[in-house]
Amino acid sequence: MHTILSPHLHPKCVVFIDAMEQCHKQSSFSKFLGSCNEAKQALDQCLAEEKRERQKLSLQQAKERREAHKKRMEKLRE
Repeated sequence: MHTILSPHLHPKCVVFIDAMEQCHKQSSFSKFLGSCNEAKQALDQCLAEEKRERQKLSLQQAKERREAHKKRMEKLRE
């Protein structure tokens, strides 16, 4: 199951989202038999990469906030 596949939420995966939607439109029944598996796998990889990038950024921001908080606490203790 994917997150909401809106292009504005996943700008780097728009090509893969479009390919998946086109595949589902072209083969309405055979999509259940695996005809869209390649498009789905490519989309899954793109979404996973996007998630890793968000996690990396979030971790960096959290680290910066912790350091800033630590500095503020040290100033208060002085």
